[in-house]
Amino acid sequence: MPPMAAEETVSFQRAESVDHKLIRAIGVPGLTANIVNATIGAGIFVLPALVAKGLGPAAPLAFICCAIAMVLFVTCFAIAGSRVSLTGGLYAYVEVAFGRYVGFLAGVLYGITALGAVAGVVNVLVNSIAIVVPFLGNPVMRIVVMIAVYGLLVVINVRGVRGGAGAVTVVTLAKLLPLLLFICAGIFFIHPANLSWAAWPGSEALGDSVILLIFAFVGIEVALIPSGEVKNPARTVPRSAYLALVVTTIRRSGREISRQHRSHHSPRRRDHLRVRLCHERHSQFAAHDLRFRPRRRIAGVFRTCASALSLARRRYHHLRRARV
Repeated sequence: MPPMAAEETVSFQRAESVDHKLIRAIGVPGLTANIVNATIGAGIFVLPALVAKGLGPAAPLAFICCAIAMVLFVTCFAIAGSRVSLTGGLYAYVEVAFGRYVGFLAGVLYGITALGAVAGVVNVLVNSIAIVVPFLGNPVMRIVVMIAVYGLLVVINVRGVRGGAGAVTVVTLAKLLPLLLFICAGIFFIHPANLSWAAWPGSEALGDSVILLIFAFVGIEVALIPSGEVKNPARTVPRSAYLALVVTTIRRSGREISRQHRSHHSPRRRDHLRVRLCHERHSQFAAHDLRFRPRRRIAGVFRTCASALSLARRRYHHLRRARV
């Protein structure tokens, strides 16, 4: 065996021995909630409006087509996650497949991306809180809120994997229940005349919308970071991945149908109003929407921060045990 291959084998075996010391307490419900929580983020408010602007009443078709395309993406992670049950997710898969150097580069690039994402997300969180509670918008209170957010997430992660999985489940339910209530209430106000399409959407417009919606379906690569703490990965990871994709597709499509087709306006007038809502951010309708949107973003913003801090904690324990 070449020296490089032997070194990679030893590294993989050492990583496995370290991960075997972790508590595998995340089952199908916990991992599914983590994937759904990572998938449904801030894009839930912006991307559907852009798709509706391009496709009009046929917008739900783009969600279904995107979900079919995402099956290939999810299948790749489901296969990799079922065969490589190491902490690190995407980083661990790349390291096992291409070696330590490429894995190191993948980890560094992901770390830089996570740091930038956390900084931006926390800034959005503070801005959202400041809209609800104005006195928290001054510079000093912004810093206090940021420290409190990071401190809360650190405490949750330090307490252990069971507490972290429970916190993710609670945040996911808090995010999904209002949206589910919106869908269920909107079903009773759907006008059948609004369900008809004037024409089949063009292939170019449909393709552009599907590409745009891909960003609304990604998130499984973040949710599989704690793979070393998943019970029976060969069974849990594929089931959770596909179940989360089904839940996300149904929820997004249902919300889009409920939101679009409950209007009493004609299709032409409804599309005109939709374009106005997309562009006139300071109109009366946008101002009404902004009163409720910060509360939803506050619930969803913890996802990126929690994932990044969770990765840092697990990699720290992984390296410390490896030295021992």
